[in-house]
Amino acid sequence: MNKMSDKELFCIFLKHSDVVINRYEELVKQSMPIQKNVNLRKEFKIVFEYIEQQVEEELRSLGAPDREGYRFPDYLFYLGEAGYTKYGIFSRRELYENVKWTIDVIDTYKDSIAWLLLFEYGDFYFSEEILRKYDRYIPWFNDAHGEKRYIPFTVDCKWGKSLGNFKNIGKLSYDFILSHISVIDLDALCETGEFEINDYLFRKLYNVMKEKDVAANMISEDGKSIYNSYVQQFLTNIQRNPRVSISRETIYDIIDTIGVNVFNWEGLLCKNELIEEDFFRIYSIKHNALEVLFDLDFEIRRKYVYLIESNKSLLELLGINFVKKMYQGGSLIRLYNTANLYSYGNKSKVSDIVLNKLPYTYDFSIDLIKTNIDLWNQDLYEYFEHMQRTPDTNYSYYNRVTTWDILFKQETILLTYDLCKYLMNINVKIGGYYVIEDVSYIGENVPGFYVNALSLFQFKSVLNKSELKKILADADLVNSLLSNAVFISDSSGENYWISRENKLGNHNIAPKGPGIVDYVVLDFFKDFSFDKFKELATRSS
Repeated sequence: MNKMSDKELFCIFLKHSDVVINRYEELVKQSMPIQKNVNLRKEFKIVFEYIEQQVEEELRSLGAPDREGYRFPDYLFYLGEAGYTKYGIFSRRELYENVKWTIDVIDTYKDSIAWLLLFEYGDFYFSEEILRKYDRYIPWFNDAHGEKRYIPFTVDCKWGKSLGNFKNIGKLSYDFILSHISVIDLDALCETGEFEINDYLFRKLYNVMKEKDVAANMISEDGKSIYNSYVQQFLTNIQRNPRVSISRETIYDIIDTIGVNVFNWEGLLCKNELIEEDFFRIYSIKHNALEVLFDLDFEIRRKYVYLIESNKSLLELLGINFVKKMYQGGSLIRLYNTANLYSYGNKSKVSDIVLNKLPYTYDFSIDLIKTNIDLWNQDLYEYFEHMQRTPDTNYSYYNRVTTWDILFKQETILLTYDLCKYLMNINVKIGGYYVIEDVSYIGENVPGFYVNALSLFQFKSVLNKSELKKILADADLVNSLLSNAVFISDSSGENYWISRENKLGNHNIAPKGPGIVDYVVLDFFKDFSFDKFKELATRSS
């Protein structure tokens, strides 16, 4: 392969200037940081006086003294009339939603504020130091008094009296949590709070939850917490909460504490980057525990695949099938689920016959394509997509699916130079669709049709920088990529692949992230001014 000259590359780009310009502008737009909502909050005095006047007008409009007849609706006033009696204007939710809260404002009105609303609707971020300063004002949860945590149901302000959302609270120390363990809402803390769990803190929290399970009869005959118990919810919350951190050694201490058969401790493994030793150790504790890693992002899974492949003993222990599942994020049904090509509500209704015809994306290669291309070009299955009703006729739309339709949707297929050269020279078959009118009559019928394979995979990423460099240097390959590039982006930023024969729809939504054509376009404009190129393209057209 001879390296393409800059002049050759420029001529190819100029030839396909419409595609290049439109795609580059779209990529720039997608890469721009999303502008956060402009802070429309105002100074406390302005908002307070406005709401005070508004409430007075509402009361005056009733024409009755002493608020008689006014309902104090829950969607406006925390705790309704009782809240207004206690807090006055500070019971009004709008106040907390519209004020720019500062430490000076909070300190000035600390005795009047409905603190629970401040945590839920205010924009002030509380450090541990500030929490300690205003500790006696915080509506901590106290199980002994039978209080309910605050849960906002739509716009209802009335439910509960205690802090149930730690989203506006900074990282809490062990000391703070332990000193408040009898009054803090531990469920809410584990669900939304920010803190690090060590072995000692875990045991304290675990014992509190275990006591709740005992009190609620959520303990089985063998003395372990049963599914949906406080202990299980506690484990689930700390797994799902990205603000909770935990060390690998603490995870092993936790396993020793709760036992290997307690539901869903495995999820804790996803909160840390594992090393080779961890794989051996976890496998010895529970063989299938490592399968929880299949749900991690693709880039993390790729690192684990490389780690396993680099250690012969570990590869022999786990087996090549485990590596394949790690790479694509699960068994073959993962490909089907990721493709999302099935009728609504029928996600699980796929036969083993269909699944066994799909390849593991780890094995995707030129040789595998040559061996299976005829099989993959056949219709794999079909599914009902939607119905359109008219006064005269009901139209039922069905999509046909081939293996190529499934593979098109997989982010785990990565392109190499050799693979691109091969795909450039073959056509593959994707599924069509048909329409049934009034249950039996087949109306519009578009059978499966052939498309260029490289065009179909234009949204795929490249294996590594070395392969990308070879692709960018090949004139035929770059020309083919730009010749067959078809882009449509909707308002949500979804990319679609379409052809003249195929209709736009869910069938054509491409995987997220930049594809090979995007890399080609972006690389070109690293060394050449886009504005200048656009000007030259306009003049030459």
